[in-house]
Amino acid sequence: MSQPQRQEKIGATNAKDASHAARGLLGEDGGLDFLSEGGLVLWRTVRDGVKYRPPPLPNHVPRWHQESRSRILFKMPLRDPPRRLFTLAQYCQQLREQRQELCRIPANSPIIPEPLRLLDEIVDKVLDLVEHLHAQHEGVGLLAPENILILEWENGITVSFTDLGFYWDDPLAPTLPAWLESDPKVNPQAELWENPRRQLERFDSSCDLRLLGRVFCSALLGRPYRDVPDPDTVPETQADPPSVPLARRIWVVLAQIIHGELTSIDDIRQALREYPLSQHFLGPVHRRVSGWAIGLATATVLLTLGALIFAIWLILGAPDHQASDLSQSQSPQGTGTSEDLAAPQTAPAPTDSHNFPVSATLADLEKSFTEIVTQYRDDPTPVQWEETNKRLRQLREQLRNSSGAQAEALRSKVERFLELEFPHD
Repeated sequence: MSQPQRQEKIGATNAKDASHAARGLLGEDGGLDFLSEGGLVLWRTVRDGVKYRPPPLPNHVPRWHQESRSRILFKMPLRDPPRRLFTLAQYCQQLREQRQELCRIPANSPIIPEPLRLLDEIVDKVLDLVEHLHAQHEGVGLLAPENILILEWENGITVSFTDLGFYWDDPLAPTLPAWLESDPKVNPQAELWENPRRQLERFDSSCDLRLLGRVFCSALLGRPYRDVPDPDTVPETQADPPSVPLARRIWVVLAQIIHGELTSIDDIRQALREYPLSQHFLGPVHRRVSGWAIGLATATVLLTLGALIFAIWLILGAPDHQASDLSQSQSPQGTGTSEDLAAPQTAPAPTDSHNFPVSATLADLEKSFTEIVTQYRDDPTPVQWEETNKRLRQLREQLRNSSGAQAEALRSKVERFLELEFPHD
């Protein structure tokens, strides 16, 4: 396979528009080059005065190595060519382009598109890497959406911070490089960092955690932000009310992270699993029609109908039936027509325990679940509510007879949806 063909397959990342030298260029040719033995290596150049100290990364995370022939040239060898290579900024940009379609799905849906599931997996990997660095008493450096690199292989993804380990050390330079300036007018990325030089020189885990909130906020919105913008100016940051279970409240969580209210990686991880970043691209939660509300409405209708029938009977039917009623009241107990005696003994007609064929495969049941949920989203009326409740419980019963990881995963989806939409049944 020729080199251009392999580059197209992998999806080279072009970082030419990087805003400062330490983020640098992943090679002048677009980011990828190939070693003669067939492996893949990323190249980057930095300006004079930029030094590199290898950070204590996990073994599986690729790292930079200084090229012996040049003090400004670095390479990152990869053992296997990834399927895709992209930054968090690039990935969120792609999701923003699809937001009109994605927001048709409510934020508490048990099923989300694969691109959004991948976003949440990326966030987990970022948190894992930060946790590892902090355990080694190492900070995250000048972290930004543009320097969080994701490498996707067939068996999963790996996250790397491409600027980590680079720092400025040139005492003879007349001025600092722009990427170390604290003024956002000179260095837009300074919105993320409380002080770029201190961020590089001093380990402060709480500062890193606040930075994570700004990085995620800026990645979702496509530009640097120091704090979550007000919904009046950026409507996308509007949150659902806290009374709605699993509502769209990712922006509440990001504000808590930025303000230092979540003080550990575990706290942040738990909050982002309950209200993940993917919620930003989803729509508001459909207001659920509660079981008690449906029951109350049904009882009201039946009482009204019964009162109306009774009134009609009083007006039209009472005189003609008084004698019959009197004679029936004087009849000995136990007498009556054969039909009357047989009625109480008639058992209700048996009903099917499920609407799904016994021979249905797990793929068929997965498809049925998706169709049921889709129909409910399209028509969240009381009638559809009852029908969805009934069908999902039948599906759950059928899944009890199935074993294996796939069946367990589908059963968990069904139970989660039932818990969210029908909590009182």
